[in-house]
Amino acid sequence: MTQRSAWAAFASVVVVAVVSLASRHADARPGESSFTPTSLRVPLHGIRLESGADPSASASLYACPSPDPSACLVDMADDGALAALFDGGAEVAPGTYDRIRIHVCAPGASGYEALVRGKVALLDQSWVTTSSPGDVLTTDASRLGDVRVPYSGCSTDVPLPGPLVVKKGDAITLSAFFSLRDIAWATLTSNGPPGGCAFGASGQHNVCTAYPIPVVYVGAASPVLDTYWITEDLADVGASKAGGQVLLLRDGDGEPFGGFTRRMYSALSESPSVNYDTPVKSIARHASDPTYAIENWGGGSPSGAPLAFYVRFPAFALASHAGILERGDGSGTVPYRAVKQE
Repeated sequence: MTQRSAWAAFASVVVVAVVSLASRHADARPGESSFTPTSLRVPLHGIRLESGADPSASASLYACPSPDPSACLVDMADDGALAALFDGGAEVAPGTYDRIRIHVCAPGASGYEALVRGKVALLDQSWVTTSSPGDVLTTDASRLGDVRVPYSGCSTDVPLPGPLVVKKGDAITLSAFFSLRDIAWATLTSNGPPGGCAFGASGQHNVCTAYPIPVVYVGAASPVLDTYWITEDLADVGASKAGGQVLLLRDGDGEPFGGFTRRMYSALSESPSVNYDTPVKSIARHASDPTYAIENWGGGSPSGAPLAFYVRFPAFALASHAGILERGDGSGTVPYRAVKQE
């Protein structure tokens, strides 16, 4: 893991460091596999520090110098490329800020494409992503290439841990962390949602990925990334049937400050009853015991009504444990077992 900083001189100083955390591969059931891409290029057109309460409080941290999406592509697996975004520093006016907004669309567009590259094991064979016409996966390693994965929507808000008050002459550090661990999956079964997936001409092969939303930390940090596999079978003590996972970032004091939820494929994985495709939205420690209320971001639903969250863990422990999760659609609770990966 590498870390670089960028400096700015204005009414205040902001130091921004971006780090991509190490990843590992997760195996899958036959014909389907999650994988960690070797390259995930996303068109970053702008990154701004903003306030939800005061629209006038807005400061540019990065702006792509070209309206051409291909000129704005940044590889999320490349620490150096991420850090270089902020080499010129950022001038931030005094004010109170509570979020970072990431813009990913060209002017006038309503969606964007990410370019995914990697290899994955499917049905005891090694497959690679390919840009060859008519397909997205191939067993011919010489045809390794980028797959264009389409998405709708043009911006993402990343909340700060709390209000950030910037005063004249301040020196402030913002650290942003990504993890590409298991962020992509490939199938030979046509099993994939219509958004965030690219399909071959036959409709059977597909490559999917979630956008790598960062976790923001006010201050410098060298976090620890913990992974918990989530199974909805309480008798599954090893989480071999896990269909989801929770990735938590802990600071130097051991406190979680952000994280991600991700799909999980294993040899015996079973489809979860909740959506794990979004990052963690909030983490709140209980005063009465050492557990945390954790929920991820919501979004669209089959009914059409937006959900505030997809899954909520009312009492998540930082160790292997059993508990109850809440479904964001209001359809009830589900017993689960979380198994921490050592």
